[in-house]
Amino acid sequence: MPVAVGLRRDGAGRHAGRRRWAAAGLGAALGLAFLAKYAAVYFLIGVAVHAAVDREARRAWRDGAWAVGLAALLIVLGPNLAWLAGHGFATVAHTATVNARWSGARLFNPGKLLEFALGQFGVLGPIPFGVLIAGTVLAVRRKALAPADRMLLCFVLPPLLLVTAEAFISRAHAHWAAAGYGAACVLAAAWLVRWRARRWTVATLGLQGLIAALVVTAVAWPGLIDALGQGRRLQRVRGWATTASLTTAAARRERAHDGLTAVAVEDRYLFNELAYYARLFRRAGRRARCGCGRRRGR
Repeated sequence: MPVAVGLRRDGAGRHAGRRRWAAAGLGAALGLAFLAKYAAVYFLIGVAVHAAVDREARRAWRDGAWAVGLAALLIVLGPNLAWLAGHGFATVAHTATVNARWSGARLFNPGKLLEFALGQFGVLGPIPFGVLIAGTVLAVRRKALAPADRMLLCFVLPPLLLVTAEAFISRAHAHWAAAGYGAACVLAAAWLVRWRARRWTVATLGLQGLIAALVVTAVAWPGLIDALGQGRRLQRVRGWATTASLTTAAARRERAHDGLTAVAVEDRYLFNELAYYARLFRRAGRRARCGCGRRRGR
């Protein structure tokens, strides 16, 4: 986002070389973002939408800057695209069938749409999301947007609208539109300041801070959550260290007797948790085999 802002600010200038370097940096950063999460495509859509609706943004990509940025993106992302092509784009198929559930699902679900929409008040925050809705409606009615607001909305609306449509067609988790909420936080804060809504700003900070404190408390002192009768809400994030310990111990026993070489996991969520929590036990096993970490005799 800062690189994109810099590109726009320099769009009216004559520093073509600087723009190309900025575009190359943006393309490389976007490629790395794609390797971490394919949701980075929303940023690419935001850049395209911004260029389509803003003349100054289009000027920032002139003199071959767009080609340099695209080349940098493909250099970083190219190996991954080649792997996907060689494996039938398995990730895309998985996203469509498992995550989006377009195959065999009951399509068009107003209830899921409402559930997703209400969930956004929890993801972004009740007041910031309300400010985002109110500010967007006012901008549409007045048919006037500051250039900075227009740019931020180009990064906020594509993921929000696309995932809202996905929620209606099939289903969507509340956090799937979070890719646009970095820009949304900046935009909502700017509108609150511009409207001189001091009380709403203070209320936002207080409420968001309270929610953050509750989350930290729940993680740091799970016994307190149990005492309040809300332990079930955390059951999916608890007990993984014990599960990894038991799994690793059983694998070691099997390896000692039957030569076990691997542990197969059929659920990706279980795999992710074991891959993280079992690392401690794997390291402990390596230290034990090589004699590392033992106390030396005096």
